[in-house]
Amino acid sequence: MYLTKRTYVQNWDYMKESEKNYVTVKGADAKHIKGERVQYITEQLMYWRKANQIHQWFVKNVQGGEDDGDEYTVSLPELKQLMDVCYEVMTDNSKAEELLPTSRGFFFGGYDYDEFYFTQVTNTYKILKELVEELEEYTTPLNNRAWIQYRASW
Repeated sequence: MYLTKRTYVQNWDYMKESEKNYVTVKGADAKHIKGERVQYITEQLMYWRKANQIHQWFVKNVQGGEDDGDEYTVSLPELKQLMDVCYEVMTDNSKAEELLPTSRGFFFGGYDYDEFYFTQVTNTYKILKELVEELEEYTTPLNNRAWIQYRASW
């Protein structure tokens, strides 16, 4: 289960200098990557394993009920909603089954509301909190030059 941010960084002749992006690649493969040819940068924001409650939330709230392994764009309001749900479950564990229920399925891990479950919820909240703060500072609207995407692959 992956949450990624894909940012469009390609430059065009009509762009002002202040609008251009510069990509520097260092390391063993640097000679094979030309910065001027880079169109997108993809960052892995979060990786989950067997966090079926989080996956089920995405299926229900982002994917329209389709659990098909495709990539789905996640809006800032949706990220905030998941963050708020995680916070509620963290602060009142009795709400877990109601707000963020576990889900059965192939390779889905455990179904108990145990330490593993609550650790996944807490980690998700912490990362989403930082991410939401970062995204709210964007000068251009999200989805204009950057997209957040969720994908689960079994």
